[in-house]
Amino acid sequence: MQPDIDRILTALAAEFASGHVDDRLTAQVAALTDPAELVYRAAGEGLAGLLYRRFKKTGDLAVLGTRLARRLIQTYYHAVQNELRLRAELIDLAVRMAQNKVPAVVLQGMALPEDLYAQPGLRPLYDIDVWVLPENLEAFSKLLQACGYRPSRLYPQTLKKGNTVVDIHTHLLGADRIAARRHLLAVGQERLFGEAETFRVGGCLARRLNRYDKVFYLWLHALKHNVERLVWLLDIRLLLQRFDRGDWHRLIGRAALLGQTRGLAQLLYLLDQLWAVRFPDVARRFQGAHPLSGLEKWVLRQRKKRGGLPRWSTLVLYPAVMRRGRLQFVWETFFPRLEIMRQVFPDAVGGSAWRLYTRRVWQLAAAPLRKSV
Repeated sequence: MQPDIDRILTALAAEFASGHVDDRLTAQVAALTDPAELVYRAAGEGLAGLLYRRFKKTGDLAVLGTRLARRLIQTYYHAVQNELRLRAELIDLAVRMAQNKVPAVVLQGMALPEDLYAQPGLRPLYDIDVWVLPENLEAFSKLLQACGYRPSRLYPQTLKKGNTVVDIHTHLLGADRIAARRHLLAVGQERLFGEAETFRVGGCLARRLNRYDKVFYLWLHALKHNVERLVWLLDIRLLLQRFDRGDWHRLIGRAALLGQTRGLAQLLYLLDQLWAVRFPDVARRFQGAHPLSGLEKWVLRQRKKRGGLPRWSTLVLYPAVMRRGRLQFVWETFFPRLEIMRQVFPDAVGGSAWRLYTRRVWQLAAAPLRKSV
């Protein structure tokens, strides 16, 4: 990773969150020996739209050079096209869910407040994630297939129609794949499902997590993927900026209810590391009352130092949150059930359990030899 590019992208996100243009950012970009790496990294971090908007607004696109500026423009308008297509599909789905009375909760980027990012294309959207309780999986899957979506052979809960993909989740935190993840919550997921809020999708209403649960879900989702995309943290920062003092008290209370007090402390620590966010006094007192271990801090600091957390970060950060099931989580992470193993090794889908798990052992043994994040 290149520290100068990491600093530029972190500053770019901070500039967007604050709404104040920092003239030093243009000079830093102009000083890069390889601005192409900045454009590619921005796309990988989910910030290409923000990079385009910033330099288009200031009239400094030329600092990237003609070829790179053209590539960035293409990336931005592709993101606009994707977002408009996905939102049109979500409107259709919302209408059909209401007609068929199939309860579902929209997750991730498609469930963010539409005014969180000022215009389409600023935040990339790739698919539609929908959470249904297990008893409604069959009904929702049939609804999607009636709309023209077709399931994947290896991932039957991933359905596709043209360029649009819908991922169906039957557990908010992926306990349908790694069962021990259910211990990340101190209450049953049905409570969060029942306390989801409504939001308008076109002329119809759909449901998404309430504003407090959304913070915890986005954080745990980012951790599951080793916080590989800076935009995931920017989403959370933008949501927290809207919180007043009362909201912060309710967020901390919700953390205690969900068993996510430690998770909230981890999140605030990382946001502090990246952006030195000005949290209110209630948040600072919370942090003081819930210190992290030295290992947790070291792992989280790798996001700023190396552009991502280590591949094994969830083996440290998830168990720190869990009240029970820690050893089960570690074991299932290394050796998931046979159905998941066949997804890990799709070229050996018909292989015996013995062969698949032997192959998994060799994969894990070779992991330290590969370049880590």
